[in-house]
Amino acid sequence: MTASSNEQNTSQTSVRASGILVHITSLPSKYGIGDLGGNAYRFVDFLADSGQRLWQMLPITHPGPGGAPYHSRSAFAGNPYLIDPDNLVLEELMSPEDVENIPSSFSDEAVNFDEVLPWKEKLLEKAAAQFFVEYSNLTKEFKRDPASVDPMRLQLFQDFERFTLREQDWLNPYALYMAASAEQINYYLFVQFIFDRQMRALKRYAGKRGVQLIGDVPIYVAPDAADVWNHPELFMIDEDGGMSMVAGVPPDYFSETGQLWNNPLYDWAGRARELTGWWVGRIMRQLDYCDLLRIDHFRGFESFWAVPAGSEDARAGHWEKGPGAGFFEIIRAYLDRPDLPLIAEDLGDITDAVRELLKDTGLPGMKVLQFAFESEDSSYLPWRYEDDNCVCYTGTHDNDTARGWFEKADEAVRRRVLAAFQREKISPGNIADGLIDMAMGSRAKMALFPMQDVLNLGSEARMNVPGTAKGNWGWRFTWDQIPADCAGRLKAKAVKYNRQ
Repeated sequence: MTASSNEQNTSQTSVRASGILVHITSLPSKYGIGDLGGNAYRFVDFLADSGQRLWQMLPITHPGPGGAPYHSRSAFAGNPYLIDPDNLVLEELMSPEDVENIPSSFSDEAVNFDEVLPWKEKLLEKAAAQFFVEYSNLTKEFKRDPASVDPMRLQLFQDFERFTLREQDWLNPYALYMAASAEQINYYLFVQFIFDRQMRALKRYAGKRGVQLIGDVPIYVAPDAADVWNHPELFMIDEDGGMSMVAGVPPDYFSETGQLWNNPLYDWAGRARELTGWWVGRIMRQLDYCDLLRIDHFRGFESFWAVPAGSEDARAGHWEKGPGAGFFEIIRAYLDRPDLPLIAEDLGDITDAVRELLKDTGLPGMKVLQFAFESEDSSYLPWRYEDDNCVCYTGTHDNDTARGWFEKADEAVRRRVLAAFQREKISPGNIADGLIDMAMGSRAKMALFPMQDVLNLGSEARMNVPGTAKGNWGWRFTWDQIPADCAGRLKAKAVKYNRQ
């Protein structure tokens, strides 16, 4: 598997930059869920007009139940629900009438996954059926009289053939795993082809506007992912085909009993070579679509928390060694570049060994301002950063919004926040804007802030509560929520802090 060199931006951000964290599903759209259509391009324009050069999104792989992006059905397959129906109409794979009957249960404020996903699947099934009927007819026509075939339609089907050939190593097993019949296999091939076209087009447009896309790669795959079915030898699977050990983290900031993720763990001790090759393909696949990648749970590459399958919570786990620095050197060699286009999510239980691994790889780690005020000497405080090789966040998708966090913070934390604003000469009147200003003014080479903080929203707009299974991932915004002066204010900050 190879990344497309003609489309891939091969330079990590080397100058100061800032941007917004928001998942594609959170974008405005009349179809109940944000997608890769016109509103995604409009958001790129908003970023460019705001002097922001980074757009970080959550994982864009095929999500699990409830649209959960970190419970992916495949580490390689794109999210079908991000496909833009309007583009299918333009491609003449659907009629305008096919997309007119939009259910009244769809909301502009949140994704109703139970309603949206089945509706969108029916649209895609109809488009796939039409695609393969035309594919069959055109193939026959081409054999009879090549000159009679519309060259634009011929190009579409040739692109499909090239895509399925190029990506066959992961695509065929994924389609077979997901399908219940031969027709469904074709459906999944089609969906991935369309996703690939639309995602690459968005990346090209963003590049033209000077915006880099930051993807997110979860360290683990879901128990029911095609990857586990296709390559069980890479995971800690017992003789009966069940998981012997599962993933999680020990008790931490988010949970007193730890977090029991129940993902299958990699067999690094027995299959390091094969796993590294699998990871190379995974990273290069995501770099087809994004310029940079956030590697979730980076500490798992130094050592990972292994919990016996069937445990009630994560406290019964223990640490096992990960692949270490050699893994990243192999990734660097495959990419054939001195820098790695990766961001290390180095939050949680971080040891000296993990810090040493981060230093050895040269990857920027994460500094989250919501964690900075727990003590007077926190390493997350901007004036305590040792160098600029880090990414400063006001908060992440796992945090409350800045406003919601501050409203719930204890008095000592609130005092430290307000004191810091006074020290930095930042007005405390708008906590979210103050934290954005602080992030952008830090020495970190990248500063990122959730769209919820740009809009100064409260806890009702939170994207995810770790350790909870329901009510997550649905938040959306509308263009009407964005103040008229928002782009100008963000651009002024970018100019002020030399991040444009």
